Amino acid sequence: MNRYLVETNRFSLDQFCFSAKALKWNPTQKRKYRDVIDAFRTVCWFHELRIRNGVRSTHALEKLIEPETLKKSSIGEPYRHNKWKDYRLGKHTPRKGVILKAENITAGSKEIFNHVLWDALRLNLPIKQHVDQWLNRLTLEVQTLLFEYPQTRQTHGYRKRRKLTSQAFEAIERQSGLSALACLTILIREAHEDGDKEYAYQVGFRLCRMLLLTEQDFFSYKIAQALYDFYELYILPLGVYKGLYHSYLNTDFLYIAGRLCDALYHIKGISFHQMSNLERKQYEQRILGLHYGSDYFEMFKPAQIAADSIVRQSKEFQQYLKVQTDIRNWAISA
Repeated sequence: MNRYLVETNRFSLDQFCFSAKALKWNPTQKRKYRDVIDAFRTVCWFHELRIRNGVRSTHALEKLIEPETLKKSSIGEPYRHNKWKDYRLGKHTPRKGVILKAENITAGSKEIFNHVLWDALRLNLPIKQHVDQWLNRLTLEVQTLLFEYPQTRQTHGYRKRRKLTSQAFEAIERQSGLSALACLTILIREAHEDGDKEYAYQVGFRLCRMLLLTEQDFFSYKIAQALYDFYELYILPLGVYKGLYHSYLNTDFLYIAGRLCDALYHIKGISFHQMSNLERKQYEQRILGLHYGSDYFEMFKPAQIAADSIVRQSKEFQQYLKVQTDIRNWAISA
């Protein structure tokens, strides 16, 4: 029996939901259902444990975390348990006791499961009610870029938040990871709710770049395409300004993200294998700009998409979209 991992990175959101027996977020859904966000965080937690413990199969991970479940019957046949297989597919959310067992063996794994990103993606949670609490759960490196001064007794727990400039957005990109992605997700939701469309549009552009910069993380967690689809469907359209928002719609997102990683191998004078994680992020950020040529810049630049479905189907917008697509195809073949 093959117990090794099924490749799920190219699962669309619909395919992922089918595999996890979860439903996409739906504001009109009244009955109870398994939230796809719970499936996302469970799968990420599972693969974080697998990667950090250097195991390949579901059986090996179960044996490491819960060896007591691998019992045999009185006639020597092993009991069949599907619990860890369900964690791998996102079908079942681990109980607190299992998470604590895993944390005792792999310190820090609990942080992945309880990360603020998952709360920020729950669109049923009002942003105004939770924004301060969520921002305080980001890493200190990201929080430093959001607030004008640290929280002290003199400020009575209040910190004045700054509106991010291009330089601050770039600094957040250099912190690329789950916390930086959560930060931009929170900001675009807040700007959209506040009616600050221009700022939401700016955050949306940076959010597209962040999705590229964090794609390798979610590729390791086996949810790369499904998570992007969720952002494409629910989050990126919040950044609408003058009828347009930023997106990689009609583009093979995983291919474009793969080309960003591949570009690191072609920078003269550096060795990809000798880069630290921080250096890799810094070079990727430069590639997304104009540091290494307009072809890279145009390849990775998100498209401008019409928010209105009728406008999107119009002849004028289709011509505009074709121009954007032609420029990207030129950059890919350059």
